Amino acid sequence: MHDQMMRRSDPVGETIHAYASASEDGRLDMDLDALPDHVRVWLLTRKDADLKKLAAAGPVKCGLVAAGKRSGIVGIEPPDPDQPMSPEPVVRRLDVDELFARIAKAKGVHGRVPMH
Repeated sequence: MHDQMMRRSDPVGETIHAYASASEDGRLDMDLDALPDHVRVWLLTRKDADLKKLAAAGPVKCGLVAAGKRSGIVGIEPPDPDQPMSPEPVVRRLDVDELFARIAKAKGVHGRVPMH
């Protein structure tokens, strides 16, 4: 019975997994209002490498890490329920190289080459 309970995912884990598995554009359209505030902030501030780990882990493990339990996902800290929430939207700061890479990808250019 314990194994069956551990294999079932919860809505929080399913939402986290769906977000982590979605494309960048798909993530923009997702409704995360059902997530607790501290989990939503935690999820929105994950780097791409963390999102790939969450996507590969599946909804059950995503739910476990969100609940602060052992999930088996290496290198991802669980959300902190005591973290102060900022009233402003959380936007991850991009470093310059990542920003230029995204712009170049959108334009279909590979590598950073001046257009002069």
